[in-house]
Amino acid sequence: MFLSASEGEQRLIDETTSGESLATFLAPSYQRNCLASISQLPPEILFLIFSFVKLYYRVNSLAWIQITHVSRYWRSVAIDSPTLWDDPPLESAKWMVEMLKRSKTVGLTISADLSTHPSRRKIAGLTVILRDHVARIQHLALTNMNYNCQEVRQNLPVSAPRLETLRLSSLSGPTNLDYVCVPKTALNSAENLRQLELSGCNVHWRCFPLSNITHLKLCDIACTARPTWTQFIDALAKMSKLESLDIESVLDPTVRLPAGTTSSPVHLSRLQSLTVESPTTEVEMLFEHVAFPPSAIIHVKAISSSDPISAVISNIARLYSGQEFLTLSIREMGASDPSYLTFVAFKLFRKVFERPNDIYMDTPVAELTLEFVKSRRFHRTADQIVTEIFNNGLPLDKVSHVEFDADITIDNMASTLGSLPELSFVRIGVRGGVSFVNVLYPMDAEYHPISFENLVSITLSVTFHSTLAVRVSHSWRHSWNHVSLKYLQACLIQRYECGAEIRKLSLDYCCHIKESDVRELKNIVVDVDWDGREEDEEESANDWYGTDEDSDYDPQLSFVGNILRADGSLNYSNTPLLSWS
Repeated sequence: MFLSASEGEQRLIDETTSGESLATFLAPSYQRNCLASISQLPPEILFLIFSFVKLYYRVNSLAWIQITHVSRYWRSVAIDSPTLWDDPPLESAKWMVEMLKRSKTVGLTISADLSTHPSRRKIAGLTVILRDHVARIQHLALTNMNYNCQEVRQNLPVSAPRLETLRLSSLSGPTNLDYVCVPKTALNSAENLRQLELSGCNVHWRCFPLSNITHLKLCDIACTARPTWTQFIDALAKMSKLESLDIESVLDPTVRLPAGTTSSPVHLSRLQSLTVESPTTEVEMLFEHVAFPPSAIIHVKAISSSDPISAVISNIARLYSGQEFLTLSIREMGASDPSYLTFVAFKLFRKVFERPNDIYMDTPVAELTLEFVKSRRFHRTADQIVTEIFNNGLPLDKVSHVEFDADITIDNMASTLGSLPELSFVRIGVRGGVSFVNVLYPMDAEYHPISFENLVSITLSVTFHSTLAVRVSHSWRHSWNHVSLKYLQACLIQRYECGAEIRKLSLDYCCHIKESDVRELKNIVVDVDWDGREEDEEESANDWYGTDEDSDYDPQLSFVGNILRADGSLNYSNTPLLSWS
């Protein structure tokens, strides 16, 4: 018998049966989750897993909290882990209150991107945190501030007893730094401050408590807030625990250290990393009056100026007196367009790398890196920079491995790299190819001692010339940095005959070389390694430098001629000391 029911009764019956059906459907899923092996892990391990899941998502994202809906056990572990909830989202008032409650008393991590037009909800949430919960803030990062964020800057408290990390940065350009002004009284009582990073602000950073600072990064500080040299040194002297210092043009440019100052240098005994990007005079003063362990990783980026760089290099060299470096890298960096800055990067490493490509690919971190900007205005060329690097006391006598790619003269190549007593391996790039081959065995070798006396292994990444001549005069033709393959072969033969044999030759990313050329090189060098890259020489030549109607042979041809046939191939009969396979 069919029983009728009212619409309300029918809806109640449907909801009841629907709920029972849903529970029946979800029961196996809950059961599988409870029986899964990951659900049997101890809370400590699950907490670590949850922490890694949270790190996967962007800052202030709440997507990670879906892990709390997998099982009751997971939810219990997550809810009972206060540090998972230490970064409340500023734009969600409801979740901010909930996460403040779940985080209990742990230190808070507050991060706010204030670029362009931050929402009123974000500003309101940040104001609440800074006003009511500042005693719990452990890490504070306010990035991309602009002049519209005055309300936030004014709310920065005087005291923050648990604050360890402070990062403040702005979107202002170099000419508008004064607009993003941080009150002088802000965070003056943050005695536990460890890491301080300030960029693009008008902030008197030396007013912060400095005694416990371990990491300091200062970039684009407004000129009106920059300290004098004396104030800067006094601030450094307070930071006895400093481990990392990264500064960019932080001094008042109108004030210089008085002449004749003989104060003892500030010794930063715990310093592990130093990065400086400043005018040459500022860098010179820093290394003259600040001392640190030679084990520190040093990176100096000196911008272009009229001051000589010799004093900078000699001051740095004094810090490394008695030290040994085994690997050296010198590269000319930057675009060929003269409107862009180009610089010479000099790197020293304490160890030799099993794979020389590691240096070329920039995988290791150099113990010492110096970068000097080339400048037509101040007549500073790569040739002059390399000369200064070698002539101002840096400990290079133990260097055995070199990676080089810079445009310097033949004489400079001979007096710098060619004179390193322990050098056994070189990797040469396009810019250094012509000078290197000319120095490998010079035309006037009978009157000059041979360069690269202990060299046994060469890696070339160069462009070879399609003619026999090597262009020594650096004209503004496209082929000025092309190496003569025949001249290279002649130099290798002559080195063999004079007892300075090259035992290994590697050709990586070389242009204008064919398999037949490699076979000839294998008749000269015992071990030749070629990457197999081969291109149409005639087509490539036309693409790069077209026809050469005014090509005059170099004087080197008189040297090459005695071991070359008229057709340009090697005349092995004139090299009796070699046995060819």
